[in-house]
Amino acid sequence: MRYCGEYGLSRRSGHDVAKAVVVAIHDNGDSAAYVAQLTRAERAVLLGRQFLNPGSVRGL
Repeated sequence: MRYCGEYGLSRRSGHDVAKAVVVAIHDNGDSAAYVAQLTRAERAVLLGRQFLNPGSVRGL
């Protein structure tokens, strides 16, 4: 949220955008993994490290 102003967003708007991205990843992760032909283990690694890393979504 520290850089929201650089993108013309208020902290609240930035928070809302980030939260919407997290919801979209949760809602569409299974079908995206299916299309990409990821194994269950590959999907878990991708979600845990790349998209929903606990450090990147802290405070949402």
